[in-house]
Amino acid sequence: MDSFLVELIVVFVVAVLTGIAFRFCGLPSIIGHVLAGLILGLSGFISAPSAQVLNSLGTIGVTLLLFLVGLEMDWKGVKKVGREVVLLFFGQTFLLMAAYSVLGVFALGFSWLTAVLFAVSLTFSSTIVVVKVLSEKKELTSYTGRLSLGILLLQDILAIAVLVFLPGLGSNFDISNLGILVLKLVGVFLLTNVVGQYLISLLMKTVIRTAEDLVLFSLAWFAVVTYVSVAIFGLTPEIGGLLAGLSLSSSWGHFQIVSKVKILRDVFVTMFFVFLGFEVGLGGVDWTLVAVFIPLIVVVKFLVTHMVARIVGLNGRTAILVGLNMTQVSEFSLVVMSAGLALSLWSADLVR
Repeated sequence: MDSFLVELIVVFVVAVLTGIAFRFCGLPSIIGHVLAGLILGLSGFISAPSAQVLNSLGTIGVTLLLFLVGLEMDWKGVKKVGREVVLLFFGQTFLLMAAYSVLGVFALGFSWLTAVLFAVSLTFSSTIVVVKVLSEKKELTSYTGRLSLGILLLQDILAIAVLVFLPGLGSNFDISNLGILVLKLVGVFLLTNVVGQYLISLLMKTVIRTAEDLVLFSLAWFAVVTYVSVAIFGLTPEIGGLLAGLSLSSSWGHFQIVSKVKILRDVFVTMFFVFLGFEVGLGGVDWTLVAVFIPLIVVVKFLVTHMVARIVGLNGRTAILVGLNMTQVSEFSLVVMSAGLALSLWSADLVR
């Protein structure tokens, strides 16, 4: 068997077993996946070609992840969020942006524009982690669960906006470029939604007969939209994935698509987290930054969210629970940081 294939098989098996072991101990499997990548990176087992494939698989995983975010995004929920959710979102976002922007300018030497983008990326919390925790506790429909999910939904919308504007924030910043980018986004959004909501949905109802065909058809549509977004409109693959998901979010059978594609997503996302750990294992990590960022992300996000929750009028227990739910970094944060690295807005050490 080709050594290249053997390496990828070993990587996947080690990641899965490590993830299962961590889940058995009551810890998130993601930690196990990152640890597996770290160990494999330190061991030198993975060759350069395999590492490149691993990175590509991880990128596909993130794009599929955002495809599912678009599929599951409940736009009606935006209209139904209460006063507390809106106040919590804006209060938490602005205070965290202020704190992290100051850090970016005075500690990391960023310009104010780059610092604000850096700060916004750190304000996002992980929808996947929070939904999983709330599901296990059977608290998705509780008051705390609804508050947390409402904040996360608004954060997802903000993240989409950041990903849209990010390509225009390179070294030659020009407000006209952002205007062109917005027009491109509006164009591809209208195109994908009109085609997705009407033509694709009609084909699904009249042609598709099995769940397997439905999933394969939706993945083909996902691939087409992603390609058009990147090759024709010059957007990122992540935006293409989101738009493809949004265009099918109200289509017939979208619940079946979500349930089936989640398995495929998990495979590729596993590779994404393994690659993150692998890059750390290669060395060059600034552990001083790690020591600073962990308390900033965990402690500061909890304190800010808890304080805003109390100001809004939530009781002590609810404020603590909502604060705890927000104390992690979103998958959107990783996407924004990686995109910023590609634009040379910050160093690779910061992303790692």
